[in-house]
Amino acid sequence: MGELRAAGVNNVLALRGDPPADKPWSWDSAHFHHASDLVAFARQQQPDMGIGVAAYPAPHPESPTFADDRRHTADKLRTGADFALTQLFFDAREYEDLVTNLRGQGITTPVIPGILPIQSFGSLRRVLSLCGANIPGKLYLALEKAHNDGGAEAVRQVGLDYAVRQIRRLLDAGAPGIHLYTLNKDDMCLRLAEAVGKL
Repeated sequence: MGELRAAGVNNVLALRGDPPADKPWSWDSAHFHHASDLVAFARQQQPDMGIGVAAYPAPHPESPTFADDRRHTADKLRTGADFALTQLFFDAREYEDLVTNLRGQGITTPVIPGILPIQSFGSLRRVLSLCGANIPGKLYLALEKAHNDGGAEAVRQVGLDYAVRQIRRLLDAGAPGIHLYTLNKDDMCLRLAEAVGKL
């Protein structure tokens, strides 16, 4: 890891990652079984490195229970992470519950909520199928109606309005900042930042 610092890398996001899709895989055979193992290694190798980890407002798809997921998140933070970025979510109560649970475990590390500005109805469905996030039924129906009535731009407007309200609630509740999932489409994020700034 010394090479990273020499190259000017001062921060890392320590993720376990996904298993290879083209062959059988067991995490038991991997050097780092969990992201917390990677965090511990990074902290030992580079004590001054900034280290972030992932957190899941709705549990990770592989977690058997909410309690297990929250415990694993707390382990990553206790092991030496400086902050957590959440997986995307659409219900601020999920983020609030995550933070409350971590605080109850004695964790005071910042947890930054991850927000996805909805670009299209089709991309939303793909993202939901990949990450296991939940979406409130009322929002889904509003997006579906927008898609049927006005197409992609109508969906983007509904998504933008929702994201603005979501961000405002999160910031008012004490979130230390917001992480935007751009999906390589910065125009929507710029519109969102501008809209939030006007509130």
